[in-house]
Amino acid sequence: AAKIEEARGLRRLAVEEAEALAGAMRARVYDEAVNIAGGVERLDDLCHRITDGTHVTPTYVSEGIPFLSVKDITSGKIRFDDTRFITPEEHAELTKRCKPERDDVLLTKVGTTGFAKAIDVDREFSIFVSLALLKIDKTRLNPKFTEYMLNSPKLREHSDSGTRGVGNQNLVLKFIRDFPMPAPSLEEQRRMVAYLDGLQAKVDALKQLQSQTQMELDALLPSVLDKAFKGEL
Repeated sequence: AAKIEEARGLRRLAVEEAEALAGAMRARVYDEAVNIAGGVERLDDLCHRITDGTHVTPTYVSEGIPFLSVKDITSGKIRFDDTRFITPEEHAELTKRCKPERDDVLLTKVGTTGFAKAIDVDREFSIFVSLALLKIDKTRLNPKFTEYMLNSPKLREHSDSGTRGVGNQNLVLKFIRDFPMPAPSLEEQRRMVAYLDGLQAKVDALKQLQSQTQMELDALLPSVLDKAFKGEL
């Protein structure tokens, strides 16, 4: 049993170290992007528009158009398995002001603030006030590059410094618009994305292995404890 716990601990440590390495590499790529671009620009100057979702709680229905909030993007993927729904009519009204589309970027701004996710799905959905919508200028910014930069330690720290409130933390749009964003050439951005994608794939593979091993160890532990109880070990 002690060896199983030790194995669990080593697996967890390996994942934590891999995630820390990925964070350090995002920080390095951010600095490299700043150097290549010759500085940073206001995020607002690199976007057609920065807005947020509806400030009014909609009428939820049992099925319809997905209505996303912070919890639906913080896993690193846009998840529709635990979302609420609104009517197509309400969705049509909400998207007159704020319409999420593929290659836009979502940014969490209430509660867990400063986490970014590029929209990589074609499914229609609306968003709550807890999410900001960045309509990036795709002649200046690559969506995935924008996601990686916003999730870099430098800009996550920037988000933290601009988050207000204690019980209900909020990152205001004015602060988001002033984010210091590097914008090297799109070719350079694609190169950086390819590098970080490769690194992230290795971290994800390690997480998957850790998860599988965890289940195997969880299944093994009762048997080991049973044998120990019976004096068979």
